[in-house]
Order: sequence, then structure tokens, then C-alpha cells
Amino acid sequence: GDDAPLPIKESAGFGGKSPYADTKWKMELVQKEMAGEKGLKSTALRFFNVFGPRQDPKSPYSGVISIFMDRANTGRNMSIFGDGKQTRDFIYVKDIARAIVAALTAETKTFDAFNVCRGEETTITQLAHKVVEQFKSSSSIEYAEARDGDIKESVCDPTKLNQVLGFRPKYSVDEGLQLTKQWFQEEAASHKQEL
Repeated sequence: GDDAPLPIKESAGFGGKSPYADTKWKMELVQKEMAGEKGLKSTALRFFNVFGPRQDPKSPYSGVISIFMDRANTGRNMSIFGDGKQTRDFIYVKDIARAIVAALTAETKTFDAFNVCRGEETTITQLAHKVVEQFKSSSSIEYAEARDGDIKESVCDPTKLNQVLGFRPKYSVDEGLQLTKQWFQEEAASHKQEL
């Protein structure tokens, strides 16, 4: 949430602003309790703003990148809620897969939690411009009223993941955007062929 000191560390003692975030936090508390009481080994991976191919831009759970890419690919305007200065820590989906493998193959002694992120802030306005540039799109960027519940800044600290699991993201945000753009364009071409 907006009250957490940035960058967010695993030790930050809060569940977040939303019921979704709070539920994830409570599940970690259960994992920790079971590790202490029953010796159950487990690992919690806290994914931050994952993006990549196959995110449905029409889903209510879709991330901003798939929505922007869908709009840029078709030349429609892109809406940013708020002033566009809000930040997110985006990570490409293939890095998420690599982090999962790193956690599964690690020697786990008890319960532990790790932030899975790049540790880099990108503003929503910067992101929108990157997407427009990637697609060489005619889409314009519009600003709308901020949505209730949206946090202003989100960036996390990947230090623990790096030190304990030896994991570092391989893909930059720009590289991930390029790969995701390719998928969007291939999908659009395949749908045209089906018609």
C-alpha cells in the first residue's frame, strides 16, 4: 500500500490496501505458523506486476501492459487513470518462471518469503510512451480521473531473492515489452487469417 516504505522489503509488516493483498499476507502467516508448529517447509513468492504474452486485455484481472498493447496494436487511445506519475515494478513472465524454478530447487529449511521483481520503478506515463513507440502506434495517451484504491508508488527490493536464491531477472522491461509486442502482433495476424 501507500504506507509501506519504499522499496518494499519482505520484512514490511502489512497486508496491503486490497482484500486480495490482505488474503495473500494472511496465507503467508499460515505458512509461517505451519513451519514453526509442524516443520512444514514452504516458500512464498511475492510477484510484482507480471507481464507477458497471453494476458487477456479484456479480463478484469488484466494488467495495464496488455491493455495498452491491445490499444496500441489497433490504434485506439490509451487511458491513464490519475496523473500518470504512479509507479510500478514490472517483471517479465519468463523471469517469474525462472524465479519459481530457483525457489523449487533451493534447499528450504523452514518458511521464507521473497519479492520477485526488478527493483525498478516505471511510471505509467513512461510505460504508455514505451508501448506507443514499440508499436509505432498512432494511439494517443489520455488522462482520466484516478481510481479509488490505486496505490501511488510500488517498487520492491529484490536483494533477498538475489542473495539467498542467487536469482536476478534476465529480461529488462524494454526486452519484455518487445517480446510481448511480438506475441500481440502474431495473435492479431492469426485472428485475421481465421476470418
